[in-house]
Amino acid sequence: MALNRLHREGNRTKKRLINVKVQPDGWILEKMAKRLTELPGVTLSPSINNDASVNYFFNYHQFESTNTPTAAWFTHIEERIPASVNLFWEVAEAVDICIFHSDLYRDIVQRKMPLKNCLTISPGVDFDLYSPRKLRVGVVGRGYPESGRKNEELLREIISAHQDIDWIVTGVNWGLESMELSDSELPDIYRSLDFLLITSHYEGGPMSALEALASGVQVIAPEIGWVPELPHISYEVGNFHQLNAILEQLKSPRSRLRSQISHRTWDSFVAKHDLLFDRFLS
Repeated sequence: MALNRLHREGNRTKKRLINVKVQPDGWILEKMAKRLTELPGVTLSPSINNDASVNYFFNYHQFESTNTPTAAWFTHIEERIPASVNLFWEVAEAVDICIFHSDLYRDIVQRKMPLKNCLTISPGVDFDLYSPRKLRVGVVGRGYPESGRKNEELLREIISAHQDIDWIVTGVNWGLESMELSDSELPDIYRSLDFLLITSHYEGGPMSALEALASGVQVIAPEIGWVPELPHISYEVGNFHQLNAILEQLKSPRSRLRSQISHRTWDSFVAKHDLLFDRFLS
């Protein structure tokens, strides 16, 4: 990690002792505070240290008077507990720097105390641990290779192009790995899907469209059989490019949501605290 490399550089020679006062209860605040021990000179303690460069109260309920520079972490105002409301403002007034979980409370304090040093440092999320599950698309029925009316070739082509989708193919004769299910097993399969895909050139139904909709699952299908009578996402019969574009569009909200918080990492949380602690030493 670049942050650790920075700490090994020779120009970081300043000595610092950051005492993070936190309750050792195994709960989220302690877990967050432990991230800061990745930084040099940061220790956790249930009490203040009057020899520290900084006493950092994590969170503001841990505040005690000390002769050192002070900072406190502020989550929220306990609006329904008057004593906690009073404590929030007393600590905000007392410490040198207020660090906030969110902009909401930073702005509240800044409006009341415009000269107070305030900043937001967002906690992070482990992007390796928390990732979206794949979009799950199902195909229900069976292929008819003698006529090709189910357009098995299109199905194989679209599955090959979207291997980042979790494909559930049921029935036989698709020319693909598939699941043979009993009628009693199908309802659970439908409920597990995000979308049902129909690739047929022509149909009388298909029944799978009704079964999917009854299960609350959206249908992607061309204008065949009774599909025009049903709610569905439409594409031109056999048109790979239209179907490909639809699937790309359906995948994008998940990645877009994830990208909107891509800066809220634990590395960022630690790095911003590193800069903050250096302010005390300067």
